[in-house]
Amino acid sequence: MVRSSRLLLICVALILMSGCGAGFESYPAPDVRAPYLDAEGGFDLKRHVEEDGRPVLLNMWASWCAPCRQEMPALDEASLRRTDVAFVGIAVLDREKDAREFLVEVPLSFPIALDDDGSVAELLGINGLPVTLIIDASGMVIDEHRGPLDLDAIEDLLPERP
Repeated sequence: MVRSSRLLLICVALILMSGCGAGFESYPAPDVRAPYLDAEGGFDLKRHVEEDGRPVLLNMWASWCAPCRQEMPALDEASLRRTDVAFVGIAVLDREKDAREFLVEVPLSFPIALDDDGSVAELLGINGLPVTLIIDASGMVIDEHRGPLDLDAIEDLLPERP
């Protein structure tokens, strides 16, 4: 509970300071892997880059994070509009039961994976939620946004259509 409270406070601070992009230096994405909640198997970034070839919008969120819940409908709408981009959500430090209940309340068109121990967030250097990473087709993190997004902000983050 202390861990969740601390992340919530960091989340609020990041919202107040939100906005990235300017001066962002791309870097190779680490080997991100997490089991899916709502589909077979799991998300494996390396395999995705090798087999799928689409850029990825990777959204780090949690069911207990109010700003995360707020942005989910916009992320879902963007995923329906931009099928040229693979959208993936990862529930961070969330209980599987709570994340599943959220997905019943707010059904999503893109897969959700679970990072119940926070290891994926740690690997990505994420210490607050929500955070959205844009990963290009070669596996480079080309942009990130800390804080909640609306539909226009999501479109601004996404790479140009091919």
